[in-house]
Amino acid sequence: MHPFLINLIACPICHSKLKLFHTKETLELVCKSDKLSYPIREGIPVLLTTTARPLNQ
Repeated sequence: MHPFLINLIACPICHSKLKLFHTKETLELVCKSDKLSYPIREGIPVLLTTTARPLNQ
């Protein structure tokens, strides 16, 4: 995912800015306000509330 796009994307629930988080296995966009993580699949952010994962998992 291009870093420029991160500044354009907001949380679909609260409209806060999202932060990029990555490990060896995953790439995600995180909303600190809602404590949710949205997956990035094949370079495409999936910003559906049904795909969001609570950060405590």
